[in-house]
Amino acid sequence: METLIAVAIFLILILLFTGHSNIAVIVLSILIVAAAVFMTFFFVINFIVFLFFRSGDAEYSRIEERANGKWRNACYIIDGEEYRCIFPFDGLFVKQPYKENAKCHVRFNAKIGKVYDKYAIITTILGLVFSLGFDAALIIIYVNM
Repeated sequence: METLIAVAIFLILILLFTGHSNIAVIVLSILIVAAAVFMTFFFVINFIVFLFFRSGDAEYSRIEERANGKWRNACYIIDGEEYRCIFPFDGLFVKQPYKENAKCHVRFNAKIGKVYDKYAIITTILGLVFSLGFDAALIIIYVNM
């Protein structure tokens, strides 16, 4: 999503500097606003869901590969049952964030079988803050045009 927004902003700048059609700039601006609203909605919903999850102690067990091979999720054991993290594992820092059999504090929901670990919580909070900031910046830009 962020890549699409960056490409759209880059294209708008190219169109503005080369003096091309205003229609293309308007269309790309609408796409940027739609993406920003979608991101904000996504993180608001995740934050609300996060608030209703229960706190508990867990033990990290493994990284699970999905069937499609694109996404991987961290898995935790809570009260003898395994739960997957709600956000996919990025894979950039495999050894640092997840240590085998490490005890940690998570928020989980037994009904849906999902966990918010500390990285998912950080992602949710930072995503919400940055998407709200991006929305505010867009509002300021469009009001001052």
